[in-house]
Amino acid sequence: EAMGGSATEGGISNNPGISARPSLAIVPAAASSVGSAFADMPYVAWHDLSQGAGEIYVRRWNGASWESVGAGSATGGGISNNPGESYDASLAITPQGEPWVAWTNLPAPGSGSADSEIYVRRFDGVSWVEVGAGSATGGGISNNSGISEEPSIAIGSDGSVFVAWTDDSSGDAEIYAKRWNGSAWVTVGANSASGGGISNNTESSRSPSLAVVSANQAYVAWVDRSGGDTEIYAMLWNGVAWSPAGANAASGGGISNNAGDSLEVSLSIGRNMLPFAAWTDLSSGGGGEIYARRWNGTTWQQVGTSATWGGISANPEYSSEPTAAVAPDATPYVIWSNAVTGGSAVYARRYMTR
Repeated sequence: EAMGGSATEGGISNNPGISARPSLAIVPAAASSVGSAFADMPYVAWHDLSQGAGEIYVRRWNGASWESVGAGSATGGGISNNPGESYDASLAITPQGEPWVAWTNLPAPGSGSADSEIYVRRFDGVSWVEVGAGSATGGGISNNSGISEEPSIAIGSDGSVFVAWTDDSSGDAEIYAKRWNGSAWVTVGANSASGGGISNNTESSRSPSLAVVSANQAYVAWVDRSGGDTEIYAMLWNGVAWSPAGANAASGGGISNNAGDSLEVSLSIGRNMLPFAAWTDLSSGGGGEIYARRWNGTTWQQVGTSATWGGISANPEYSSEPTAAVAPDATPYVIWSNAVTGGSAVYARRYMTR
């Protein structure tokens, strides 16, 4: 059902500007710092052009309406509130119910800088504050001379915060990552935010999606061209180093491993604290379809017939931009954008074993 007009007319954003690229997160049921009224409630962050230059806006559902999260979070400069262009919002919520947002920030023309950086803020219950000095000004958490964009933020059940992004500081697009250690943004293993980063290969690596269990167990998947065509690759952080999440998961055909281009991956933690991945795939010979696999600790398995021919979407129109989520009972859900006559619509499916 629609939540306070969330799927009609002005929707959640409800302003005269262009509102796009939303990121959704749900307050954990056990969260305490935001009060029981917000447990299980959704927050949404998005890129908004109401002020001309793009800003990052945030609202949450309070059970009756979509409200601002602190003064001005969905008007004026929003939570980004700077003269540059802010876009690529990624939202996550701590076990205590505190929302964090990462985004790409491009300096304003004439600022003396032309490269984009990764910025982060969190809501402390009163206002949107930086997480460490300079996390949302200057060089942000990326703080390098390359183009840093497409961030993905994820938070583990122990409160561990990781951010991964696409970075071309080495001369080619690679996947970089940092985590918040409570006082500073630090690398996640050697060279995770320099040189070849986590991906460290010869072709373009882009569009990461993070999923975090704890400080010692995190996964990142991304779109990679190293295997000849575009495939989905995945790596595991074990608390000491990054390694492929399964044999050949970050080389050759990766976890998608098919003849068509595989794009737009979304990762979520599922059964037994292992990842579930959904992506757009062009292998069926027609338009895009939504494919998915989950890792059982050894191999990336189909979920039913989720990664052959029609995949999850299985329709003649173009399906793209999936978002994956796994419920506490281990049921995987996927939503996506599906072309329909005259435009597009949001579709959803879940996998049921009975």
